[in-house]
Amino acid sequence: MLENEEFCDVIFAAGNEQKQIKCHKLILASRSPVFYAAFCGTLAESKDVIFVPDIESSTLDNLLRYLYSGNVEINADIVLSLLYTAKKYDIPVLADGLNFIVSDDCELSGIDMFLPCVEGSVTGVLELLERTTVIHTQNVTLHYNKGVEHMLVDLEKRLHLNSRNEYSIRQIMKGSNTFYCVSAKRNITMEGVPMTLSDLKVGQSDNGTTVNSGQFYGF
Repeated sequence: MLENEEFCDVIFAAGNEQKQIKCHKLILASRSPVFYAAFCGTLAESKDVIFVPDIESSTLDNLLRYLYSGNVEINADIVLSLLYTAKKYDIPVLADGLNFIVSDDCELSGIDMFLPCVEGSVTGVLELLERTTVIHTQNVTLHYNKGVEHMLVDLEKRLHLNSRNEYSIRQIMKGSNTFYCVSAKRNITMEGVPMTLSDLKVGQSDNGTTVNSGQFYGF
């Protein structure tokens, strides 16, 4: 429907080049409280063209496709700008994850991730954050492997973790359904280092993941 410009009633001029993207107010307002206020609130925009110089046209196009279809193509090159745009328009961040702290300084070299539970694959981006700052991003593709529920994904570089900081791990994955857990421990010990897990605080979980269930991570 995004490609069909029939009945479009608002235009975004995105990025420094002011590339125009035509949309439908009704769809955007139903997906975002910010768009609803802009189009339907007491201070609704009366202009037919809305300028968004802080968002590149490719990023805005990706977010709009998600709002229209629920699907989005994500890679390491656009993930930060996409998260910024989702936050600006108060759209639940397209990620699942958990927060954690470690009791001692240590190095993180890999993440245990769930594999698809049926034939197919999932692809996307894995992120590590220190407080609110992204310290590592890498593209990930996971393939179905009969009889195997999870696998250790090596990080492209070892990350030093400081016991005084809080960390977040997020995944932004699309594709086949993956295995998931229905219960978990809030406190675990890996190679002698105690770790405490908590619900994701940097962004929101797209699939309802919490420290107790969902797309849980191992270390």
